[in-house]
Amino acid sequence: MGNTTSENTQLDFSTQGKKATAAQAAEEYDLNDKVILVTGANIGIGLETCRTLAEHNATVIMACRDRSKANQARKNVIDSIVNNRTYLKCDLESLSNRIQVIKLDLASLQSIQECVKDFKSRNLKLHCLVNNAGVFMPKFQSTKDNIETTLQVNFLGPFYLTWLLLPYLFASCKNPRVINVTSIMHKKVPLPFADWLNSQISVLSSDTAEMEKNNEKKTHGVWGGITSSNFSINTSYGISKALVILWTQWLHQKFHDGIDLTSTSTNDQDSSAFSDDIKQPEDRLALSHYGKLYVCCIHPGLVATSIGRNIPGGEFLFTNVMKPFIKSPEQGAATIVRCCVLPDDLFESGHFYVDCVPHDDMLLEELKTSTKLKIENRNNEEKEQEQQSYKSWTYADKLLSKVNVDLKKEWDISIVRESAVKHLRLRSS
Repeated sequence: MGNTTSENTQLDFSTQGKKATAAQAAEEYDLNDKVILVTGANIGIGLETCRTLAEHNATVIMACRDRSKANQARKNVIDSIVNNRTYLKCDLESLSNRIQVIKLDLASLQSIQECVKDFKSRNLKLHCLVNNAGVFMPKFQSTKDNIETTLQVNFLGPFYLTWLLLPYLFASCKNPRVINVTSIMHKKVPLPFADWLNSQISVLSSDTAEMEKNNEKKTHGVWGGITSSNFSINTSYGISKALVILWTQWLHQKFHDGIDLTSTSTNDQDSSAFSDDIKQPEDRLALSHYGKLYVCCIHPGLVATSIGRNIPGGEFLFTNVMKPFIKSPEQGAATIVRCCVLPDDLFESGHFYVDCVPHDDMLLEELKTSTKLKIENRNNEEKEQEQQSYKSWTYADKLLSKVNVDLKKEWDISIVRESAVKHLRLRSS
C-alpha cells in the first residue's frame, strides 16, 4: 500500500519481527494520499498505530468510543510527531488536518451505523480499515443489543462496521485493505469449534417466536450462544477471536478476486440499469471481478496495554508486573503497521500474521482454512457453504437478523458502481 524509494530493509522480519517497533515496521514507506481508519485508536497499540501511520503521511481517522479522550489522544499524537519524529519526510504542515476523530462504540449497532453515516458526510476516500478495538471482560455482561459484550465488541461489531464500509473501500481504490486484530487465545474455544458454530447457527436459524416460546432467549436474555450460565472469560474471548479468523478467511475468499458489480441479485435500485449500460464484453468481465480486497488477521503478541482494565488488578499486572516480559505498545503495533504499509505484491492476503510475518502454523489446526481454496467457489453456493469460513458469515448474518439488521439490504453497492463506471470511462477516453 505504501511507496518507498529505499531498497534496503532495516530488519530481517522473518527473524527479528518479534522485537520490531512500529517505526521500524514502517521503514521508509510513504502513505501520502492514503486514508486509514483505526478503531480503538486512543490507547495502546491503536494509538501507536495511528501515530506511526500519521507520521508516514497517511490521513488517519481515530475511531473511538469517548470523543473527549480521542481528542486528547489526537493532540498527543500531533505533539509526539512534531517533537520526536523519526520519519524525516513527514509533512508537518498538513499533520493537523490529516488526523481526525470519529465516534464509534462497537457495543452499539446504532453507534456503528452513525459512525458510517458520519464518515460518509466527510466525503473522504478510505483505503484501509484497521479493526483493532477489543475487550477482555472478567464477567458476563450484555450490550443493549442483547449480545454478550465480548462477542459483540470483538467480532460482531467489527464485522458489521466492515460490511458497511466495504463499498467505500472498493469505491476509493481498486485494492483496498482490511486488517483484523485477533489473538493467539483463539485456541481457547470449545472443541471441535465447528460443532459449536454449527449448533449456534442451528439455534439462530430457528423461528424467533418458537425460540422465545421455548425460552431459548428469555432464559438468558441474549443471542449468540455466550450466556450468563456458560460464560467463561477465556472461552468467550477465544470464541470472539476465532470467529475473527474465520471471518478474515471468508473475506479473502469472497473478495480477493474482486467484487461482482454485474449481479442483479443485490437489493439495490440501479442494478438493472447498470447492467444495461455496460455493453462491452470486456467491461462486463472487468466489472464481474472489480477490484481486489487484501485482508489479514494479526496477533500483536502479549502487550503492555490497558486491555486488562476490566479485570481487578489486570491493568497493573499488564503494564507493570509483566512489563519486562512482554511487548511495549510500540512493539505491539508493529505487525499492524507492517500490514498497512506493505505493497500489494508483498502482502499475503488471507493469512495470520505474527511478529510482522505470516504464521499460519500458529493457528488452531481446525482453523487452518486453506487460502488457496478456489475463489470461483464464491458463485457456487453449495461449495461455498462447505467452507468453515463461510459459517462465520452465516452466524453473523443470522445473529444480526435477530436484532433487526438485514445485511443484504444494507449492502450499498451503488457507490462502487459509480466509481467503476468513472474508471471505465477514463480508460476508454
